[in-house]
Amino acid sequence: MTSQQLEERSQRLEARVAALEKELAQLKQVLSALLQKPTPWWSAIAGSAETDQAIPLSSQPSPLAQTTFHQTLQASGLVKSVRPPAVTPQNNFQPIPAQGEAVSQTILDERR
Repeated sequence: MTSQQLEERSQRLEARVAALEKELAQLKQVLSALLQKPTPWWSAIAGSAETDQAIPLSSQPSPLAQTTFHQTLQASGLVKSVRPPAVTPQNNFQPIPAQGEAVSQTILDERR
């Protein structure tokens, strides 16, 4: 190959890489737009009415408020005791491998 051919080939490769980078940037924009979670309609209007006293679902009561609430329930006699919430690890889920037909298929077959 001559140096001129190498130069032309290099320019074609650079042009192709530039085009691919542009396409990649566009795909990233489209993907990020698709992955954004829109605000649910009910969340957008919660609390908008004059008499609406809605509390956003995402807000959690403070531990002090929970303690006060529990003490009030106990003092009023509505509850005898308040147990702490059961804590179960959510991230330790390990599916058990099973052999044979899928359970969902077995259920469908038995319904027929």
